[in-house]
Amino acid sequence: MTSLDQRKTKLTFTTASTIRHRAVVIEAAPYYAVVRLKGKRTRYVVPWDAIHDLGARLKVEADRREKQAARKAKKAGKYAG
Repeated sequence: MTSLDQRKTKLTFTTASTIRHRAVVIEAAPYYAVVRLKGKRTRYVVPWDAIHDLGARLKVEADRREKQAARKAKKAGKYAG
């Protein structure tokens, strides 16, 4: 299996999402992502595993809230699913 340790070109994404009326720019690197607002110099380095962990945690919380809402609806006699 091949491992990408160095990139010869810079991979940059400009998202459609905005924060404080500025687009979010994401620069991808092999072991981390760099996030910044377009037109600003402040950069935040985020490891890929931290992004994955955050996504997993958000999914678990969403599933928990969904189950809680289903239990509440069932208890109230309005079972939806």
